[in-house]
Amino acid sequence: MINKLEIITFHRALSYGASFQTYALQEYIKFLSNADVEIIDYIPKRFTTPYLILHQPSVSSLFKRLIRLIPFFLCKSTEVLLRNRFNRKYLNLTKKVFKSEDELSTYNFNSNFFITGSDQVWNLSLDELDYIKPYFLSFTKDKDIRISYSASFGSSKLANISTSDNIIKDLLNRYHKISVREDSSVDLLKNIGINSIQVLDPTFLLTKFDWGKLAGKRKIKNNYIFIYGLYRNKCLYKLAHKIAQKRNLKIVNLANSYDFCKGAKNKIVVSHEDLLNYISNADYVITDSFHGAALSLNMNRQLFLFPSPRSNERIKSLVRLFNIEYRFIEDYKLLNEVNNWEVEMDYAKINSILEKERQKARFFLQETISSEELS
Repeated sequence: MINKLEIITFHRALSYGASFQTYALQEYIKFLSNADVEIIDYIPKRFTTPYLILHQPSVSSLFKRLIRLIPFFLCKSTEVLLRNRFNRKYLNLTKKVFKSEDELSTYNFNSNFFITGSDQVWNLSLDELDYIKPYFLSFTKDKDIRISYSASFGSSKLANISTSDNIIKDLLNRYHKISVREDSSVDLLKNIGINSIQVLDPTFLLTKFDWGKLAGKRKIKNNYIFIYGLYRNKCLYKLAHKIAQKRNLKIVNLANSYDFCKGAKNKIVVSHEDLLNYISNADYVITDSFHGAALSLNMNRQLFLFPSPRSNERIKSLVRLFNIEYRFIEDYKLLNEVNNWEVEMDYAKINSILEKERQKARFFLQETISSEELS
């Protein structure tokens, strides 16, 4: 019987989705195992507060960088506060904070069961290899049990730096069982001789009723469209206005990055619970966020999904899994031709797929956690 499990994932990323998937996996494993589930508080440099609030994305000129400095600082500082609040309230973090592989390898976790969680934890383009290796459980001992749940490479290629391939392959071969989030990752691993299965993102492991408990009572009285945009794509606004005009709906826009939509209720400081509330009660959700789409599907919302400018494979994999190509606007030139908002999504079929995939995920985790062979 396993008494304690450790999860390592992107719980410190400035992303609602990263927080939600961490919480969902923690809660679901607690439900399955009755074990003490702990999130390893690993903070590589790019997740430290100074880096997050001061490191701006590359811009074309120093002038643009300077005029964006104060809004960027305020925006990121708010996001850090919201993330920290969520982590304190909902996550069972290790008492020690880790900043390197060495610190992790010398610590006594009092557990021999380690799980690499979801999100783009295996995306080798996000950071230096030394900072990514802990997400491959490089710090664990030979006797430890290692599995992954819905881990993502963020692309269909294993590495941009060929010299890292053998290191990563050796680390992956130490795992007892591997599950990944995207169907392309199954093929990627198969090409290097490693077996894996595709499973749901952790946010799907909890039901819409589970998320509803966090969301609380409805906040917006009117019927509305919710825009959850991450990449300042004005096409989301265009579609929202088109549907709002036809259906006489209000528009609520997540404007955490001071990206305002004209004529909408722009919400600047949005807690994690409020975001769940806005999604769960919306008539339509229009998003370019993977987790925004995942939560919308889980809550049976009418959804329109736009591509992400980076790491788009995860969105495409989600679209293929639930057969919702007709709600994925990949070609912006076709935006004016979108009329299928008048047709309700077939949630009988979507929920049937979801339930089948939930059972698959449950079997993977339950079989692994209760396996006498691994214990």
